[in-house]
This record gives sequence, structure tokens and C-alpha cells, in this order.
Amino acid sequence: MEFRYEPLKGLNNFRLLKLEAGRATDPLKITLFPSSISDCLNRYAALSYTWGDPNSRVKISCDGFLFHITSNLHSALTKLRLPDLGLMLWVDAICINQNDLEERAIQVALMSQIYRGAYLVVVDLGEAGDEHNDVSEIFNALQDVVKTTAANEQIQPDDYPRYGLPPLEDKKWERWVEFLLRPWFGRVWVIQEYAFAKALNMSYGDTDLHGESILGMVTGICQRGFPPMTHYGNVGYAKRHAANYHLGAMTGMLSARRDVQAGRSRGLLCYLRYLSSFCDATDKRDLVYALLNLATESERSALKVSYSDSVANVYLRTTQLLIQQGQGIDVLYEAAGWENVDELPSWTPDWSRDRSLESLGWLFVRSSNVLGDKPRGGRWAPNEEPRIFRAAGRTRGRVRVTGDGRLLQTRGIHADDIEAVTEPYNHGKDIPPFQRLESIHAFSLAGRVMIHNLKKLLRYFPGEGDFNALWRTLVADVANDEDGDLKRPASPDLADSFAALTKLFEATPDGTTKYIKQSYFERLLRESAPFVQACEQQIGKRRLCITRRGFIGLAPGWASKGDNICVVLGAAVPFVTRKSQNGNDMLIGECYVHGLMDGEALDMVLDEEDVFEQDIILE
Repeated sequence: MEFRYEPLKGLNNFRLLKLEAGRATDPLKITLFPSSISDCLNRYAALSYTWGDPNSRVKISCDGFLFHITSNLHSALTKLRLPDLGLMLWVDAICINQNDLEERAIQVALMSQIYRGAYLVVVDLGEAGDEHNDVSEIFNALQDVVKTTAANEQIQPDDYPRYGLPPLEDKKWERWVEFLLRPWFGRVWVIQEYAFAKALNMSYGDTDLHGESILGMVTGICQRGFPPMTHYGNVGYAKRHAANYHLGAMTGMLSARRDVQAGRSRGLLCYLRYLSSFCDATDKRDLVYALLNLATESERSALKVSYSDSVANVYLRTTQLLIQQGQGIDVLYEAAGWENVDELPSWTPDWSRDRSLESLGWLFVRSSNVLGDKPRGGRWAPNEEPRIFRAAGRTRGRVRVTGDGRLLQTRGIHADDIEAVTEPYNHGKDIPPFQRLESIHAFSLAGRVMIHNLKKLLRYFPGEGDFNALWRTLVADVANDEDGDLKRPASPDLADSFAALTKLFEATPDGTTKYIKQSYFERLLRESAPFVQACEQQIGKRRLCITRRGFIGLAPGWASKGDNICVVLGAAVPFVTRKSQNGNDMLIGECYVHGLMDGEALDMVLDEEDVFEQDIILE
């Protein structure tokens, strides 16, 4: 007979399970106990794992009745079971009635208390394969690197033998990447599971790893300029890219834990921007709900967990709350209406889409990086830090939700219209390096062709011509200095770097080096690297454009001829909008327009008869 849940009584009640003692070959038996969290503090361990294939299920006994769990969970519980002593555990898939949406919502809101109440969080990373010994060796060697070097010390491949690290081409690095690709590192739920844990142990096959050690080591290596950490041997570029996403998730976990330990919150929008970029969830509503316990108290009170809501409605309610809190302009930087999930207004961010590309509006002059250990330009800056761009000057904007909650009203300036666009740049960082160079060169070449065709239309600025206007637009006129801080305008040295990229492909017309000396080829590669790096930070999924008034810019990949360039009052960057059938505007996304990033649109109101401040209604 199948097991049936008894409803929980009380909003702070939950269930614990007792994993009955048994030998390795014995069937799993558990017993469920309803209780209150306050009565069970430090009396149970919480299990953190990946659910795995929902169709691969195993039968166990729960209170003497039949109960189905996934194979992954069965494996984790089998490893945890003791031969002569029962073990008290909290396991989400069993202790929460997953088919009761109301109970599920209540229990999700209690997650922070549940993990805080456990004496230990046990992470099961799954079974270890043949790579186990190689991963342990690299893990220990990397820990030694962190212990014996300064945080800003750059570790080069020639230094590897001194630290006991294998050479670049060694297959051990492939196995290390496979370890980083374990699904647990990319789950959004594990962020709060780690953040609120008193202590955390990771089970990797038969080996136990200290959770603080491995995440601290990964973060320490990233601080030491170890970008090759996932770029070894014959690892495919797609795998390298995915592994780097997991590295980003790990640094986010550590940052969230430090916030919890310090008793602070950066606010829901900040966590959504950064953490959901690197993580995923089977239920896309959980990209919000799994981070809600990290938010401020007022945000947690105002945004109720509900699994009766659609994904679109959860994202809409979240955005409405953020706008009510005065973060309306910041929300718009994250919105990309043309690729939103169905039924989502264009001004509402879709937290399930790939947002690995940095938002232009969120670029700061100096700000704390993800770990808060050194001032950097980037995503985690506090709002009082000066932004790189000031398209609306020092104006203040007002954004409010109107109508039935699906319209957004603000004020701004219709500054220009798009006259022409190139094809969008759709190549990610998960392709071979030289192919990335080819893609960037081809993208810049398309821009040159567009400029040539509309040369009479293009307006220049003092000391600029086609070449300078193009390369500055390709990097959004920003680049990191030697200390990692963002600088604007970008260094003129990037002009030489851009020229080196052009020379590189002029010298290799057939994609080979047979017409060029190897030493010259390698020199051009080195010289073009700074521009390529700066360019890759900005062009992903964007397209070059020229406007009716002769400005060149970087627009969203969904922008097209005839779209409007609008400067919203209070905004750091312009936005591309498009007229809807209802006469309102649809938000296509933020953009960079060379010559309109420092309040020039405000001057146009005075100088141009057809430019004026007006209400903007987004749907």
C-alpha cells in the first residue's frame, strides 16, 4: 500500500525522517515524525543533493508503506545509513509533500530556519568514478597554492611543477573539469543550503570533503588570476564554459554565506542578478523562491511563495515589488522583452534566460566585487556608487506600474531612431579561441561595411573618425585597467590592439599561417588580446547599429530598423523600444549609443525641435 501524508499542523511545523539502521544490502526503511523546528534544533542533519532523473525511481519503506524516491536519493541515503544506529534527517523530497502546493509553499519559506536548525548539512555529490584520485590530487595541490601565495599573485603554467600541479596537457585536468560539472554546483537551491548551514560536509564517492575548504579554495584560485583553471588538456570548449558557470555559482555561494554570517542582505534584486545567472532550477519559479530567504525582511514579507502561480506571474509579482521599493530603473536594465517567457510584459525581467552578459546600466566606476574583498567594477556594487554611464545626466526618474499591473509608466526622451543594423553577434565563449577571434573580426567587419554604406549619415566627435568610433563602440568605450577597475573612456591603447586584430586576419586570409611568420602571428595574437577581451564583455547577443541622427551604437540582438532610442529620466543608459499595436511601447532592451551616454539627449531637447520629454508607457 502506498504511503499517504498527514497534513502538518501549524505554520512552523515540519517533518523529520529517521533513517533506520541497516546493512548495505538491506532495503531502506524510514519513519516520518512531524514536529516544530524550535523543538528539534541541532537534533538532525539536512541532506543536500541533486534529485536526478525523476523517472528513475526506487521503492523504499516509509512507516511500513510503499514510498518512491529517485535513484540519486536512494544512493545518498544508502551511503548515510549506519549499521547499528538510526539517523535523524531532513530531506526535502520526503519531508515535504511535493504534491501539496500549499504545504510546499509554506515549507519553502521555512528553508532558512530548517537549514539553520540542522547541526550539519551533508552534500552528496554522487558516485565517484575513475577520476576520484586525480581530483583529490588536484584539490590538495590547489589548496596548497591558496595557502602559500598572496591573493593577487598571478600563477602561470610554468609555475605549476613548483606547486605540485600537473602540466596543462595532463588528462587530470579533464577529470577536474568533470568534477566541477557535477550538477550540484549549478543548482539554485544549494545557495541557501550552504549559506545557512552551521557546518557542511561534501560526500564525493567514499571521500568526505570539507565544504568550506573546497569553496574557499575555488574562490581563492579565482582571485589569483587562475582563468586556466578549466582550460586544460583536451577539454571541450562547451564543457569549459559550463564549468566556469559553476565556478561563478561557487563564488556566489560563498558570498551569500558571508552575508548571512554578517547579518546583512544585499536585497533580492542583487541576488537575482548575480546568482540566477549561474544557476538553474527544474521549476523556473524557484529561481526566485530559492533566493527569497536571502532577501530583506520587507521583501520576504511582501513576496509570498505560491506554486499556484505561473512562472510569468511569479516574475511579474517580483518585478512589481522591486518597482514599489524604488528600484524601477534598475529593473529595466535586466529586462529584455523580446525574449521573455510567454505572457510576461516586456519590462519584466525573465530570470530564467541566460544573462551572462553584463548589463550596461549596472557598470560602476568602482564597487565591491562578488566577494567584497577588493574594489572592482561589476555587478555587486551598492547603489550609491557612481555608474560608468549617465545617459540621463543627473535627472531623477519615476517608474510606476499602472492599469491592471501590466503597464509601466515613466518619463523620458525619444532621442533617435535606428536606421540600420548588422547581424547580431551570437557566438559565446564556449568556442575555440581562434574561432572567437574570427567571430569578433567578422562582427567588426560588418560594422565597417555598414559605416561605409551610411558614411554621409554618420556624425563624428572631435578627434574621431570611422576607426575610433567603431572600436570604442565595440567595447562600449570601457575597459578594465591593470587593477581590474573599469575605466571610461577606454584607453587609446585599445586602438592599436584593434588594429592588430585586423592585421592578423589580413595576414591569414585562408585561416592558416602559411603566409605569415609564426613569430609575427604570435605577436599579433598577443597585441590583439586586450581589445578582444574588452570586446567580449560587451558584444554578446548584441548588434551594431547606426541611428537616423548619425550615431553608432550597440543595440540588443532583437533590435531592428525603425526602433526608437529612448533615454528614460534617471537611467544610466538609453533603451531601445518599439511601438506596439496598442500605441504603447515595448521594451527591447538597453543599449550603448556612442555620443549619447553623458546627458547629451537633454541638450537635444533644447536644440532639436522634434526631441522633447514625454510619458513612456511600456507594455
